[in-house]
Amino acid sequence: MTTASKLLATVTDFRRRLLANEASAAQAMEAAHAQTLKIIDVELAKLYDAMTEAIASGQGFSMSKLYEANRLEVIKKLIAGEIDQLGALARTMTARLQEDGVHLGLDAALQLLQAQVPPGVSWAFGVPSMEALAQLVGATQAGSPLADLFRGFGAEAADKAAKALITGVTLGQNPREFAPQVQQVLEVPRARALTISRTEGLRAYRNAGLETYRANSDVVTKWRRTCAKNGRTCATCIALDGKLYDLDTEFAIHPNCRCTMIPVTKDWSEILGPLGIDTSGIADTRPQIETGATWLDRQSEATQRKILGAKYQGWKDGAFSLEDVVKFTHSDEWGDSITEKSLKELMK
Repeated sequence: MTTASKLLATVTDFRRRLLANEASAAQAMEAAHAQTLKIIDVELAKLYDAMTEAIASGQGFSMSKLYEANRLEVIKKLIAGEIDQLGALARTMTARLQEDGVHLGLDAALQLLQAQVPPGVSWAFGVPSMEALAQLVGATQAGSPLADLFRGFGAEAADKAAKALITGVTLGQNPREFAPQVQQVLEVPRARALTISRTEGLRAYRNAGLETYRANSDVVTKWRRTCAKNGRTCATCIALDGKLYDLDTEFAIHPNCRCTMIPVTKDWSEILGPLGIDTSGIADTRPQIETGATWLDRQSEATQRKILGAKYQGWKDGAFSLEDVVKFTHSDEWGDSITEKSLKELMK
């Protein structure tokens, strides 16, 4: 097996382990969300019944009746409280995924380094300090941007649900007409929680790997970005696949980004030569790995269209390059991010 195949097999194996952890967390989150909806739906059903009754009797259901006996406030308070509990669970699950991600990231980085050690050579790689690794799982602590984000789930859901109810009553709609909008609002916290937990677990995984490479800067010179090259991968990740970065460069991501990094080492003659070891019989084990751009060039038109969408023709005609598709943004709270430029931006 070539070094490149060993590295890609290791990346695939650890991606599978991360997915297994995410699936377990998602299952718990889905169950909690279903229970949350059951509790909220009981109160919403009472309101819908009252509205349906009033409409059927010809009286109608006005805004004053919506506010009568604090109906709306009671429902808002219930939604906020229940969704906040879901947010607290999501925060706990995220912390667990971060912790698992750090352990897996450390193990993966060491295996990726070991895969590049030539046969017959023994080399012990260093590990990051416990303090550096501990900081990678502190993002959900009270007062952190992530903790504040989860804590805001309840108020946001309550306000949006109330807005949907008020709109329905104002328009004189039957509950069956606007209930789906209310339900859709209540689905958002679950979807957001799953996205955040996955993204932050993966961030911890990558950061643990990067800290490991930094701890071995006597051997590692850079890191190489790599993605799963298939039709489900976005154009930005394909464009950046294979790019080399210095060890002090952070990893830019988008939500649910599954890209990872592979260490780029010195030639073993550079590593062992200064120690007085004859390296004339040691092969260069640094891998040659195909970049995402090269991979995309040799794919079928169907795969290219699936990845690029409406941008396919402009890219094919040379109006812009694959790399032009990537837009970098920065947040003081969340760090560097990547997004995909719109076709309008690319054709300016």
